[in-house]
Amino acid sequence: AGAALVSLTSRGTVCVHVVGRAEVLLDVSAVVPGTPVATSVPVLPEPVAAGIAAHSAIDSSWERLIVIDPSTSTGYLSDGDRVLHTFIVSTGYGGLSGVPGSGGTPAGAHRIEMLARARPQEILEWRRPTGRFANVFGEPAVTTGLIALDGLEERNRYSWERNVYIHGTNRLSILGRPGVSGGCIRVHPNDIYFLLDAIEDYPTGVYVLDRPWVRSR
Repeated sequence: AGAALVSLTSRGTVCVHVVGRAEVLLDVSAVVPGTPVATSVPVLPEPVAAGIAAHSAIDSSWERLIVIDPSTSTGYLSDGDRVLHTFIVSTGYGGLSGVPGSGGTPAGAHRIEMLARARPQEILEWRRPTGRFANVFGEPAVTTGLIALDGLEERNRYSWERNVYIHGTNRLSILGRPGVSGGCIRVHPNDIYFLLDAIEDYPTGVYVLDRPWVRSR
């Protein structure tokens, strides 16, 4: 078990944060000694959980799962049904597609082929830090760190060859806007650091839901 940080909130709840896991709120405002204390743990939204449960390509040995919902530009790091972290994403301008040259983000189950970490806003090329740094007004770049994906299904079998990553971005002003990447999943630099720390000691997979974003007219 990791180290725990405990604090009392103004609402009479105890906030317990175990390093590397989710916060749990314990309501102790009216606790009777000797009785169980109810806990509130965030869980995956029902449509997201249903989409995962229905898919046979998800490896049962994965202890944690990164789930990407392109329809809401949201990502989740889950441990079973528990949500450890929620974050904003941007996905490909080609919608959901695993075809090379499509600009789409490939849907379905992926194994994690490699992890790479760099300094904040350091540019990575060919999955390696370069020593060069991006700025928020420059050309979009893969920065800070990445999670390289390899598809497990026919529809995403080119993900590794296409260099599809979950990666930090320098274009923070458009993060959360769909249809901006060439197929990668862009996240905030703080979130890529969180994910890298949270999965390095756990068998983890990635699942991109088949829920495309809808282009506004």
